[in-house]
Amino acid sequence: MPEPLKSYWQGHKPSLSNMDFVYGTRPWEETLALQLSYLPDGPLGLFATVRQAGSGGIPPELERLYAKLKAKEIDAQDFARKAKELAWGSTPELAKP
Repeated sequence: MPEPLKSYWQGHKPSLSNMDFVYGTRPWEETLALQLSYLPDGPLGLFATVRQAGSGGIPPELERLYAKLKAKEIDAQDFARKAKELAWGSTPELAKP
């Protein structure tokens, strides 16, 4: 039985000065496997950006279209027209003569 559990079983607090008693002695491979079960990407994975903030729910086609606008491959009118086509599936009925 690990020392901390044995101490609690006997009714007193374990000595926290001996870390081997607190955490046990296990092989380093097992320690790393346990750590990776909680942090699969390692400690730096907590700070990695998975997706750009604010892009939730925006279709990828619209993001690509916006990138073309920022790169000045299309102008604002083309962007607006193509964005409407994306939103409604085709040219909206109100825009037709």
